[in-house]
Amino acid sequence: MTYEIWDLTTRNVAGCFRTKDEALESVRRTVERHGREYAKGFLLMSENAKEVSRSIAEGEDLIDLALASAVPSKPTLMVVKQQAG
Repeated sequence: MTYEIWDLTTRNVAGCFRTKDEALESVRRTVERHGREYAKGFLLMSENAKEVSRSIAEGEDLIDLALASAVPSKPTLMVVKQQAG
C-alpha cells in the first residue's frame, strides 16, 4: 500500500509515502509552515498492490485528520548532576 498527496490545483502528486502516518505528518508540517489555506488544495489517496486507488480525505477534512492524528511528543527527562560541595 502506498499513500499519495495530490495538489488539486496543479493536478500533480505532491508526495508519495509508505504509510498513512507519514503522509499525515507531511500535511501537518505543511500546515505549520504555510498555513491551512495552502493545504486546503490537497487530497490524500491510497493505492494498493493491484493499483486500485481510493480517496481518504481532502481539503479541510484532510487537515483536520492530520492534526487529530498528531502524536504528542513525550517530555524528555533531563538529569542534572550537582557538584559536591
